[in-house]
Amino acid sequence: MNKKKLYFLIITVLIIAVGALLYFFPIKYSCPFKSLFGVYCSGCGVIRAARYILNFQIEKAFFCNQFFVLSLPLYLYFYVGCAVKIFADISILPQKKHIKIFLIVYFSLLLLYGILRNIEIFSFLAPLQC
Repeated sequence: MNKKKLYFLIITVLIIAVGALLYFFPIKYSCPFKSLFGVYCSGCGVIRAARYILNFQIEKAFFCNQFFVLSLPLYLYFYVGCAVKIFADISILPQKKHIKIFLIVYFSLLLLYGILRNIEIFSFLAPLQC
C-alpha cells in the first residue's frame, strides 16, 4: 500500500472517529473568538451543526451554521474525488489552477459570511443557541 492510500485511510478513520464522538458524546463548546471579541466567527455553530447532521436534523443544522451545511456537498465531492484519484487513478477533480481560484472565492465567501452574521440586518445568519 502506498503512502497516499495509507494517509487517505487514516484521514477516513479520523473522520469516522470524530463523527462517532460527536454522535455519542455531546460536546459543550464555547467559541474562543466569541468569548474574546463578542462576535460570531465563520465557524460558530459548526460542532452543533455536525451533531445535528449526524442525527439527521438538517433544518436545525442549517440554523447553526448555514455556510457549513451548504458546503457539505462540496466537501463530499472533494473527498470522493480524492478517493477516486488515489484508488482508481482517475481524475474527476478540477485542474489545480481552477482549484486555486475556487479556494480564493470560497474563503472570500467564508470571510464575508463571518462578517455578515454579526450585522443586525443579517441576524438570521447567527447560530442557533441550543
